[in-house]
Amino acid sequence: MESTNKKSARRHGFTLIELAVVCVLIGILAAIAVPMFTRTIPRIKTKAEARNILNFIRIARSRAIAENVQYGVYFDTNVRTYLLFKDKVDLSLMTYATGDSVVGTVVNIDPSVVLTGVGFANNCIVMLPTGAASQSGTVGVNSCNTDSPFTISVLAATGKTKLQ
Repeated sequence: MESTNKKSARRHGFTLIELAVVCVLIGILAAIAVPMFTRTIPRIKTKAEARNILNFIRIARSRAIAENVQYGVYFDTNVRTYLLFKDKVDLSLMTYATGDSVVGTVVNIDPSVVLTGVGFANNCIVMLPTGAASQSGTVGVNSCNTDSPFTISVLAATGKTKLQ
């Protein structure tokens, strides 16, 4: 009976070979996961930036309706920023001008994200108190790797926005 207890006592734990096999499997899984993760990060950043721009346009529309004044979003492609503004200067122009009131802070575009095209005249979209937009157009958002394109579209008649 004493010999049986000694055998069972020796069987507790793992052998060096079992531990080595587990370490190799973990290494293989990590080698597969890391490249997939690094390819996913730019897409996540690009989509987040596209959603942020979409939200700025929607906020402009909501404020225009609620306050019965024109609000807009201006894209400065040279310095890679965009901003929300209250249109106060020459409302008939429907564009961002010196003297318009900037709402909040100017947003810097993430360095890994590129605006591939702002399809609005003067890089500006103005939302009217009726809920309509000054013009129809799109904003293209992409990663520097050019593999994650998103398009934000605005319909002038209704002010409807969409992320594709």
